[in-house]
Amino acid sequence: MSKIIKNSDLILTHPKIIEVQIESPLETAASLEPQEDPLEKIKAESQSILVETEQIVLDLLEKARAEARNIISTAQEEADHVRAQVFEESKAIREESAKQGYAEGLKRAQEEIEADRQMAMEQAQIIVEDGRRLKHEMLSNAEGDMVRLVLAIARKVVVADLSIQPEAITSIVREAITNLDNPDSVKVYVNPEDMHALVESLDWEGLTEIGSREVEVEVKGDKRICRGGCVVESSGGMVDARLEKRLDAVENMMLDVVNE
Repeated sequence: MSKIIKNSDLILTHPKIIEVQIESPLETAASLEPQEDPLEKIKAESQSILVETEQIVLDLLEKARAEARNIISTAQEEADHVRAQVFEESKAIREESAKQGYAEGLKRAQEEIEADRQMAMEQAQIIVEDGRRLKHEMLSNAEGDMVRLVLAIARKVVVADLSIQPEAITSIVREAITNLDNPDSVKVYVNPEDMHALVESLDWEGLTEIGSREVEVEVKGDKRICRGGCVVESSGGMVDARLEKRLDAVENMMLDVVNE
């Protein structure tokens, strides 16, 4: 839309001259370029300083690590050297001690060997003495057992012999009666199985003529008396001629001899 100026009061005068200075194109272009921001410049400088500082720190750390490795390596070498030196010194000391203590050690070893030998001899002597004592005890026990065994066999042999020779009871009874002191009457107790053989084989006339007078003899059977034995009673005493009594007496006699 155009503006219409009504200038009825417009007064025209002479035109005023205005001076206008025209700049060159280069100057104009330069004046038109944007100016650098100070904040951005400070940021750039700070970033550069930060990068340089970080690099310096990394360099220092690497240098410290290298120095630490070097220190550790040197310390390790020194420790190895000290250990080797200590080992050599201790080895030399041991060798020297071994040389100096050889004679003493040899003497001590010989003394220990002698002590061990003496102890072994004493222990051997104790073992020998124990063996002898045990042997003696075994032999003593064996001898007693042998005596009992022999007598047990003898009992069986005697009983078997009586079954074969039943008249053997006659001599046993005769011997028992002769041990009586002038009896008036005699009672003879035998095993019932021996009565028949005794009555049949005994010389009653010769048996009853003890001293100057006749003796009355009575024979009785008693199952408590084993075959081959007898018990003779009279007014003057008693004679126990049982087989087991005679064998017991023989056994005691033999055991007394063995135990001496």
